[in-house]
Amino acid sequence: MARRLILEEVINNIREQPETTPILALTKTYGKLWPHCEEARIEERKNEVSHHIAQSSHPQPFTHKPQQNSLQTNPQEAPLPLKIAILDSSFNPPTKAHVQLLLNSLTTSLYAPFTNKPVRIEFDACLLLYSTKNADKVAKNGDAGPVDRVLMMEDVAKYLNEIAEGKVTKEKTSDELNSSKVEKGPREISVDYKLSESRGNFDDNSNNETRSTANDAKFHSIQNIAVGITNSSRFTEKSRALLSYCSPTFSPSLYFILGFDTLIRLFSPRYYFDISSSLSFLFSNSYIIYAERDINDKIVENEFWRGNKWAKEYADKIYRVEIDDDVKNVSSTEVRRIVSELRAKEGAETGVKEERSERNNNSGNSNNVDIYDTNASSDKGCGFNNHVLRRHLMPLCIDSVTDFIIEEGLY
Repeated sequence: MARRLILEEVINNIREQPETTPILALTKTYGKLWPHCEEARIEERKNEVSHHIAQSSHPQPFTHKPQQNSLQTNPQEAPLPLKIAILDSSFNPPTKAHVQLLLNSLTTSLYAPFTNKPVRIEFDACLLLYSTKNADKVAKNGDAGPVDRVLMMEDVAKYLNEIAEGKVTKEKTSDELNSSKVEKGPREISVDYKLSESRGNFDDNSNNETRSTANDAKFHSIQNIAVGITNSSRFTEKSRALLSYCSPTFSPSLYFILGFDTLIRLFSPRYYFDISSSLSFLFSNSYIIYAERDINDKIVENEFWRGNKWAKEYADKIYRVEIDDDVKNVSSTEVRRIVSELRAKEGAETGVKEERSERNNNSGNSNNVDIYDTNASSDKGCGFNNHVLRRHLMPLCIDSVTDFIIEEGLY
């Protein structure tokens, strides 16, 4: 309850701010990098005040010459720009598609849109980002509230950090992602670590098969994962908020990870007063990583690249990430639909069972067992309906998010 109250206060404060004042607040951080960024930013602002240096309302950290910082392993070398991967989504709720989209962006090759040339990027940190305002989507009845979404994001961040720290065993990962100990639902979605296992990220010499990701450079950025909230709905303002949060010392480069539909909106003039200047600012310090569409929608993707002049102009700042075919169709919308339908069915069945219970009592059935229900069980407290819901959700969401949806009665 205390955690909810704190988050409510943070979210309300952010909502009250106009989008002309981009804000980023971190609710959860792992590793040393994010606190270090904040400390450096606070210290620099103190120095600015003491020296009466005017603060720019439109920071452009990429114009600053990088300085030495304590994060460098070799203080004698000039630091490279800090590379931050940002998974930006409504997280209503987070799914295994979100998990794989981030993991694959951080640990596998990315591809240039026209040449299909593979590129590997070593990231320093990553961020799960939720905006209290959305340029397109309007809140609907039954949607998870902002606090619930942030709490689920924190569950995902904890889960990913445990993977990066080598605290997740092969057996546990299999249970969570493949639902091996739970009866399978109607769809089998496997956001597993086939790519990781094939590249030797499991310690084959370990008897307990513990993942060796703790020392794997590809997972370094997930050791510095954070959950953030912003009041910005557009990527130009989101980048301003992030750049304002980080000290110019780190000369940050931002990599926004998003779906193809969001990529289309990013390059749509209807979202800008001046698309030319807005994109110019955005891509002066940011890159885009987008998830490839289902093979059936390749025509739409090809038409986009042929017909959008803005996308073609900044194509060298855009990369494609590959995700498994069975994950491409996993969506938060599908999760909400499944939960809503099962809860409605549960409500209808409850009414029937109450009627049956009354008939049982009238017939003298003192054991209070539904004689009309062939699936009746003496296992009290097993929560049959929750088991059904869990069976359907576990192929789509990680365990902790599935538990949260059930326990909080979402959707």
